[in-house]
Amino acid sequence: MKSVPLLLCFALLLTSCKKEEAVISDSTELQQQPGWIMEKFKNDYTIQFPDFYTGGYVQGFEGGSFDKFRNDTRVHTFYNFSNGLQQFDFGDTLADVNATSLDFPEGDRIVYLDKRLNFTDNGEIKGIFFYNSTEGIRNGDLYWNDGGQFKAALTVYYDSGLQDEVITIIATIRHN
Repeated sequence: MKSVPLLLCFALLLTSCKKEEAVISDSTELQQQPGWIMEKFKNDYTIQFPDFYTGGYVQGFEGGSFDKFRNDTRVHTFYNFSNGLQQFDFGDTLADVNATSLDFPEGDRIVYLDKRLNFTDNGEIKGIFFYNSTEGIRNGDLYWNDGGQFKAALTVYYDSGLQDEVITIIATIRHN
């Protein structure tokens, strides 16, 4: 009789030790926006923005960079990946593609990006956007699938009230 409760406790212990799988917060399908301006984003990529954004891709002697912001400055998108001698379209590779959050270095502090959004094309993950869920100004870091690896592609600072606009912009990224 004593073995039944002991057996139940052992079974409960085994089921509680089951490894948890990463739960992905959300996803959105890549989609072009009629009427939005298409422009160069990287050497082999384009992106679209509404007409109330300024800036864009800048080609330099050593490579390209990207710096675009909303005219009222409530959204700022940019990348500048450099080793000091040349610039690159992509930055560091994402260490864990199953991560549901990310620590984002910003100067002397670390910002915890506690949300993840996948960008998909016919069910295949093309991009992963990590962002923080605070009110006010949010930080976001986009990783894009480049040659089978997710690499840093874009940093975004934005007003939390413009979350949908930022997601819609990122969803317009296309490989040429």
